[in-house]
Amino acid sequence: MNKYGIHCRLVNESDSGFIVRLRADEKRGRYIHHTDQDIDKQILWIRDYKEREARGEEYYFIYDINGVPFGVNRIYSIEDNHCTEGSWVCLPIEDSSKVIASSLIIRDIIFESLGFDYDVFDVRLDNKKVRTFHRISGAKLIGKTEIDALYKLSKEDYFINREWFIKTYGL
Repeated sequence: MNKYGIHCRLVNESDSGFIVRLRADEKRGRYIHHTDQDIDKQILWIRDYKEREARGEEYYFIYDINGVPFGVNRIYSIEDNHCTEGSWVCLPIEDSSKVIASSLIIRDIIFESLGFDYDVFDVRLDNKKVRTFHRISGAKLIGKTEIDALYKLSKEDYFINREWFIKTYGL
């Protein structure tokens, strides 16, 4: 999929090195689950993931600009009318609006392509920048754990707020 000036596709085994470097980066990975830095283990994980993808249980995407990858995101915990979007990690890039665009793409997939009504997800409590972004996106805080803020974003709220992002960031 090409949208908002970036390309989004499902990951494959050849993305393992990039994924490990991105997720193992101390600054980028501090708000996500630890990733083993063994590329061979990542390849095996992707092989298992591809089976879940084939069953429609999970989707793992990579974002790139002109063939240069800069981020990843997943859709998992798929239920009847909702799913979870997470593991969103991006490198800092010159055009920071493309990081915003990557979040719009995953939600376009969730709400338009897959037809879900809700995106239910968590964000580490101390990840204030991303929590603010999701609040501006229309996500509602529905609870907290010791380490996470729990959110729910409806299809309707997403589409209302998507237009603001498109206009504001020139997407």
